Amino acid sequence: MPLPGAGHFVATGRMTAPRERHTATLLRDGRVLLVGGASLPNGLFTKAELFDPAAGNFVATGSISTGCEGHTATLLADGRGLVAGGRSDAGILSEAELYDPGSGTFSQTGSMTVARAYQTATLLPDGEVLMAGGQGPAGPLSTAELYDPKTDSFKPTGPMGTGRLTHTATLLAGGRVLVSGGRDVDPQNDQFTTLASAELYDPENGTFSPTGSMINPRESHTATLLQDGRVLVVGDKTPGYTPVPAELYDPGSGTFSPTGTPSIGRWSHTAIRLFDGRVLIVGGSNANDAELYDPATGTFRATGSTIESRMFQSATLLSDGRVLIAGGLNGVPTATAPSGGALASAELFDPWAPKSTTPTLAGNQ
Repeated sequence: MPLPGAGHFVATGRMTAPRERHTATLLRDGRVLLVGGASLPNGLFTKAELFDPAAGNFVATGSISTGCEGHTATLLADGRGLVAGGRSDAGILSEAELYDPGSGTFSQTGSMTVARAYQTATLLPDGEVLMAGGQGPAGPLSTAELYDPKTDSFKPTGPMGTGRLTHTATLLAGGRVLVSGGRDVDPQNDQFTTLASAELYDPENGTFSPTGSMINPRESHTATLLQDGRVLVVGDKTPGYTPVPAELYDPGSGTFSPTGTPSIGRWSHTAIRLFDGRVLIVGGSNANDAELYDPATGTFRATGSTIESRMFQSATLLSDGRVLIAGGLNGVPTATAPSGGALASAELFDPWAPKSTTPTLAGNQ
């Protein structure tokens, strides 16, 4: 494997349609499945598509039954993709579907016990999927449930200690799941409040228990498992996009501690751990300045700019170590979105290469 470099972004094929708030899932064969999301004037998407890293292009595949955003997509141990929940034009969904990469089609599976959107979905070591929190018909949910791929059905577990949406869920090395931040409704004034609390889900007994609280309340942040088992927490939906120091969660002590500070405030960004252990932070708040977090030094450093400013995009670590960054929302007029809005463009981050010269946008191959 070559030595890590500064890295750079290069354009790749364009998606079949502009979309933001979609999901992107790496399949066993190395392709990436993109599902759902929205754009104006197209609305919510039912058609899915596949990115082929070898060809560098996107092609249409099957369609989900209901267009949605705020859903989850999880690769199961058997290679199928589980798509669950989300918000549709008719409201919040409880339905779930399975994608078969062999046939390129979706089929209905059991429905969740509760309709939910903006929940988290975590593949557990035993092959079940933990669905936690999210937006329900009456507000943030504290409930959780498990999808069992052996029976294609959902069953209750938990619940969490508080309702949460726009939170994170991170599978720890020992099999427990760290759930952090998000927002709930403050019973004192019936207004949303951002949470600093965190809790752990234990799959052995199906319960959540409190753990140390974050230093800063956060929502729309990211939480990334590092190679040493700690969790890097970055971003928050702050006024004026003020940079907030990142934090590290130590599963051994159950506490959060401060680490470096990103150069800009970010929310609804993406954070991907690279093969060499560094973490790539991209987009959020219509930013195109990307950064790399180095766990060895606890610092962030610039690694060039994405070709387009993005938030609500997807970022997927490919089998060859590159990162696919696709779609998202750009509030600034660009060549591909003259009025701003959802993007069809995609780009690749190559962590092994030196910084590139000024890139150009590529069309679909």
